[in-house]
Amino acid sequence: MQHIKANSHLLCNSCDRDLGFVRRNINVAQYLYCDECVIAQKFHPDNAFLQTWDKDVFLEPFTDFSLEGSDGGILRAHKAVLAGKSKVFKSMLRAGMSESVSGKAKISDMTAEELRPLINFLYTGRVNQGSLECHGVALYRSSVKYDLPLLTTICERFLESNVYRDIRGVFELAVDHEVEKFQEAVLPFIFNEAFVESNPPALVLKTVRTASKFESFAKYRKKNFKAVSFLMELALCRMADHLDDPHKGVEELNEVGSIIHFRSLDKPKEDGFCLELSKLYTYDDVIDRVAHTLGLDDPSKIRLTGHNCYSQQPKLQPIKYRGVDYLSDMLVHYNQCSDILYYEVLDIPLPELQGLKSLKVFFHHSTKDEVSVHTIRLPKQSTVGDLFNDLKTKVELSNPDAEIRLLEIFYHRIYKIFPLHEKIENINDQYWTLRAEEIPEEEKNLGPNNRLIHVYHFTKDASQNHMVQNFGEPFFLLIHEGETLAEVKQRIQKKLQVSDDEFAKWKFAFLFLGRPDCLQDTEIVSSRFERGVYGGWEQYLGLEHSDNAPKRYRRNF
Repeated sequence: MQHIKANSHLLCNSCDRDLGFVRRNINVAQYLYCDECVIAQKFHPDNAFLQTWDKDVFLEPFTDFSLEGSDGGILRAHKAVLAGKSKVFKSMLRAGMSESVSGKAKISDMTAEELRPLINFLYTGRVNQGSLECHGVALYRSSVKYDLPLLTTICERFLESNVYRDIRGVFELAVDHEVEKFQEAVLPFIFNEAFVESNPPALVLKTVRTASKFESFAKYRKKNFKAVSFLMELALCRMADHLDDPHKGVEELNEVGSIIHFRSLDKPKEDGFCLELSKLYTYDDVIDRVAHTLGLDDPSKIRLTGHNCYSQQPKLQPIKYRGVDYLSDMLVHYNQCSDILYYEVLDIPLPELQGLKSLKVFFHHSTKDEVSVHTIRLPKQSTVGDLFNDLKTKVELSNPDAEIRLLEIFYHRIYKIFPLHEKIENINDQYWTLRAEEIPEEEKNLGPNNRLIHVYHFTKDASQNHMVQNFGEPFFLLIHEGETLAEVKQRIQKKLQVSDDEFAKWKFAFLFLGRPDCLQDTEIVSSRFERGVYGGWEQYLGLEHSDNAPKRYRRNF
C-alpha cells in the first residue's frame, strides 16, 4: 500500500493526469490510474517488461502449481506469482494447506478457458479485448473473489459500456454484488421491448421484480415513467397469454389483474376510487399508480394501510415503505384476501417519516378549560426532554419557565409519569393516551408532610354488581398532613369549578384495588394513603358522581 499525505494531489501513474485533491491521510493501492488509462490498459511502465514472459516457463518443468477448471481443463502456474499478486492465493498456498501440499487447486466456478485470462492477468497485468468480450462477467467475479482491484476496475469499465454483450450476466452481477454502476447500466436493457418480447414471460417478470428493488430503479423510473409502465403492462399481458393454458390453473390467472378499492384513511367508510392492478405489482408500482391518480408528484408521500377483514376497519399499523414486495402481500389478512386499501397523503416522504417517532400528545392548559392535540415528530433516539422542548414551541404556557410532565393514561387512570431521559422510541400512543400538562408550583418541592395522590372520577354500575367504572380526566392532588376531607373537597371544587348544587351530590371514597370505602368530612385523608404500597396507582381518592361531561371529554383519558 502507498501512504498519501493530506493536502496533496493524486496523479495517474501512467499519464500523470491529476486525479484529485485529498484532504486527509489515506492508504491506496500501489498504482493509481485515470479512467482513460484503465480502459486502454496503459498501466505502469514496467508492464513492457511483464509482457516478455517466455511461453516455456508455463511448461511443467518450470511450474510448481496446477489450476483445474470446472470442465477438467488444467493450467500450470507458479506459486510465487499467484501468492505475490493475490492475498487469497497467498492464504491458500501457505505451508500446511491442502492446496500447497498437493500442488493443485480445483476452481469449481470457472472453466479452463475462463481461468486462462485470469492467470495471464496475474503475470502481465493486462486482459485482451477478446477475453473481456467472452469472459468479462466471469473475470469480474474472479477479481472480487481473489481480491484483484485492478482487474475489477478493468472489468467494471468494460461491462458498464458493453452491457448488450451479456445482459443477463451483468444483471446477475448487479444483483449478487450490488454494484450501483451495473444496476444503472442494465436497467435500460431490461425495460426494453426487445427483452420483454424475446424472453419467456416468467423470466421477464422475475427479472423485472428483482430490478425494481435496485436503489437506482426509483430514479430511473421517474425519468422513464411512461416507458417503464408500458413495458410492465406488456410483460403482464404476455404472462396472461401464457397462463391461458388451462393446465396452469385458475389461481395463477387471477394473479394477473384485480380491481382494488382505495379509500382515504380519514374516511374509511366512504368509497374513494378504484384501480385495476396486477397482484404482481411491486410496492413502488402501487404507490406510483395511486400518486398518479391523486395528481401527486412524489409517490413516496403516499402511505398505505391494509384492511382488517374481520372488523371491516383499517389495520392498526400502516404498511411500511417497501415493507412488502407485492400488491398481493398488502391485501392478505391472515387466511383471507381483501380488495380494499386505505391511503394517506403525508406532508413529508414516508422513508423520512419512518426515521422519526410520531406521538400524539394531548396538552391540558393550566389556565384554560381546553385541550389541544399535537403530533410531535422527532428522531427515534430523542428523549422526553426533547419532546417537551418541541411541545413548548406549539403551546401557550402560563409562564416561559413553566415545567411540563408527560403522563400515560389508560381507561381514565394515570399509570406513569415519564422521566425526562426516557427515549420516546419506547413510548406507545396507540393504546394509551399521552397527556402533557404544566406542573403546579406547589407540587414541585414536596415536603415530608405532603402527599401527591391520584384522584379519579367513578360511578357504580348497578347492572354489573355495582362494579366501579372510571370516567373523565384523572388528576393529581397535593394533600397535607392532618388535612380533613372537608378541606380537600373545597380545593377540589375550586379546581374543577363545579357549582354548589352539583357538588353537593358528589360522594367521596378511598379506593384500593377497585374497592370503594366511603369517607366522612372529618376524616384525615392522608391517613388512608400509605407510602410504599405496591401498585400505588391502585389506591386513589374517588369522586363518585354521574358522568355529565360533554362528549369531547368522553375519550380514553
